[in-house]
Amino acid sequence: MGTPPGKGFSLTEYFKEGYILVCDDNSSLRQTIRSMARQFGVTNIMEVDDGDNALKVLKRNTDRPCLFVLLDWTMPRLSGLDVVREIRADNEIGDLPIMMVTAEADPAQIVRAAEEGINGYLTKPFISKVFEQKIQSILEARANPPAHVRLLIEADNLLKKGDYDNALLLFEKSLQTKETARGMVSVGDIHLMRERFDDALAMYNGAMRLNARFLKAYSKCAELHLKQGDVDAAVELLQKAIAMSPNSPDRLIALGNLYIKQADSESATDAFNKAVKLEPKTGKQIVDELLQSGNNGFAETFLKKIGAKIGLDTYYYNRMGIALRKQGKWKEAVAEYQEAIRLDAKDENVYYNMGKAYQEGKEYTAAIRCLNTALELRPGKKEFRDALEALEKLSMNSRY
Repeated sequence: MGTPPGKGFSLTEYFKEGYILVCDDNSSLRQTIRSMARQFGVTNIMEVDDGDNALKVLKRNTDRPCLFVLLDWTMPRLSGLDVVREIRADNEIGDLPIMMVTAEADPAQIVRAAEEGINGYLTKPFISKVFEQKIQSILEARANPPAHVRLLIEADNLLKKGDYDNALLLFEKSLQTKETARGMVSVGDIHLMRERFDDALAMYNGAMRLNARFLKAYSKCAELHLKQGDVDAAVELLQKAIAMSPNSPDRLIALGNLYIKQADSESATDAFNKAVKLEPKTGKQIVDELLQSGNNGFAETFLKKIGAKIGLDTYYYNRMGIALRKQGKWKEAVAEYQEAIRLDAKDENVYYNMGKAYQEGKEYTAAIRCLNTALELRPGKKEFRDALEALEKLSMNSRY
């Protein structure tokens, strides 16, 4: 993100390399904001109609970065405050400048906005000049941050370079200048990395006491408890984070995985379903994680529940086959693989998986045929060739 050169810098120049994200469910207001921005030379505007779509845009890797976020306070699916919490909890986009648009200048609302990490607010209705001045003042303030923020920025840069000792010194110096939840979590992260669990816990708890809405503190503290094997404590923390900001698919998936560790399949299914409802593509991520962790029966059940949402495609039938095969249901697995091949007869991985299923059923001729097909489709894959050679030896030995 570019740093403004100082007081009176050109917004036109600043936003040449990036865009302003305008998030409001009122299309007329979005158009008005676009027109106002054009008056002071800014044409790179991206519009979204709700908070959930704002997060999708911000987390998407693009050549042109977002340089400023304008959020409406109230939106139907995900409020402006919820979006702010998610942005501030994200390592990649956590430092974006954010301005909130409000219907009235409620003092309590303004205090709350500051606690959440909002850089400024704009009261409706407003004119183009006020809009321009607000953006300018926020960016100028970011170019000349207070001492404790400068220390945090320097420490973050050292952290990225792997200089943990000096980063820790600067984070601690920042906290001596002014205690912030962000600074405490950063110190806690270094302690956690070094497995100084008591010191890390003290920092995370301090961050939550200082700012009870700082989501990152809850997530990192949950991670710490999980490292120590305290799943119940981790679950409690993620539940609190989700109660504050219920529309994070990643956090819901993390909670669902913890419920599985507690053998609470009902709660896990509920958390996973909510994640898929928010972001359908996360269904595949959940299934893959379930299979990797050996929760094959759960993966089978969950796939059946979300099939219509993620699509009954090659992925679905292949993963269903894997889940069944790993439970010893090789005949049912073969049937799923055959459905996958019906949709895509050139997917070498499906033939390989079907060959493994036939092998488990001691149907060696069919297994060899499938592995040969996989190799024809992908001649150079060592895994396929090794599996075929081992299977041929097994088949020959079984004849004697």
